[in-house]
Amino acid sequence: FTYYDKNSIISESVCYNNTSGIKWGLAGLGISLLVSMVGFFIYSVKNDKEVIPFAYDNVETFATPFKVGYWRLAIKSIRKMKVFDLCFISLLFALQMLCKLIVIPTGFANLGIGITYLVFGFICMVYGPIWGLVIGFFSDILGFFIFPNGSFFYFGYTIQAMLTGFVYGLFLYRGKLSFSRCLFARIIVNIVINAIFGSYLWGEVSNLTFEGVRDYFMYISLPKNIIFLIPQAILMFMFLKMIKPILKGRKIVPESLLGN
Repeated sequence: FTYYDKNSIISESVCYNNTSGIKWGLAGLGISLLVSMVGFFIYSVKNDKEVIPFAYDNVETFATPFKVGYWRLAIKSIRKMKVFDLCFISLLFALQMLCKLIVIPTGFANLGIGITYLVFGFICMVYGPIWGLVIGFFSDILGFFIFPNGSFFYFGYTIQAMLTGFVYGLFLYRGKLSFSRCLFARIIVNIVINAIFGSYLWGEVSNLTFEGVRDYFMYISLPKNIIFLIPQAILMFMFLKMIKPILKGRKIVPESLLGN
């Protein structure tokens, strides 16, 4: 299909090799699943099997974000930051920016995969959806100017990053850390924000026709995001569980939120 290249703004025709993309995607899926499952198995064997009842809807923990207390804490995380919190979130933000340098090609046209989402999810788990919006805003804008890729700036991608942080915050903030929460967060991010909204944004910056956006969504964006959905959810859950000692030692979040 035809699009306008972001560097030259000259209309040209591009034919994506979908067969090659699917092969690379399936290869990445196999490797990602293998590594994820081995790590998850090791973690499960070492994990303490004692079950501790979890109490929701108190002053610290909530089953859903549809509670007044949840949003009071989320707003408080912005309005009443301590010196440690400011230093800690600045450190995490810097780490997130460095992670932008790690992008692995997936074989699906211009789409790659990185590890930025792990640090981003951690920030949102600790500080909530409002901070997720803020970090998403600054990470996209600063990332464009610090790591320019030759393309022009498009604010739609900033909105995409902000929505991603907001979703992470909704699922991970002030709720018990579980694989299901990581999975559902990744489903919304991968399918709705990345595949659907991301395809629309790519169509806007590339001047694609409706058919072009449809093809990009059906043959490139959606397959890539579905293939890597489960591995990304597993890796996010493992990462957040592995840093549990740090969170407990510094009492950054209530210990009851972390489970066993």
